[in-house]
Amino acid sequence: WHTNYKADQEGPFTFRYAISTHEAFDAGRAARFGIEASQPLIALPSARNAAIRRPLCNVRAHSTIITRLRPGADGRGWVVNLWNAGETMDTVQVDWTGGQKVTWYISNLREQRILAAAFPIVLPPFGTAFLRAEP
Repeated sequence: WHTNYKADQEGPFTFRYAISTHEAFDAGRAARFGIEASQPLIALPSARNAAIRRPLCNVRAHSTIITRLRPGADGRGWVVNLWNAGETMDTVQVDWTGGQKVTWYISNLREQRILAAAFPIVLPPFGTAFLRAEP
């Protein structure tokens, strides 16, 4: 069978593994472990004498994780993407710890406010939610 790409690759390869013990399988914990192992958090101050601050928000949930936290494209507030990595419904509470009072909104991919968010929110298995936090 002829194809337009080479069927093998030459040269050395590096493989990295992370192994953990567990009891019953939990998809949420497995996803969190995999992300933590492959994307370790590296916190560095931006200046030699700068203090390292605490996180801007905290998620309280069984298997939901923040997949993205960034400033809004319009310069107002923050955009938070959540993902339920588990196989069951998950109740999620997001607490803003950034020092100022914020109003939470359910958002969409274009960062538009859809409606005010009332916590806790419930995410379906493998579901996502897009939130905006505005001062």
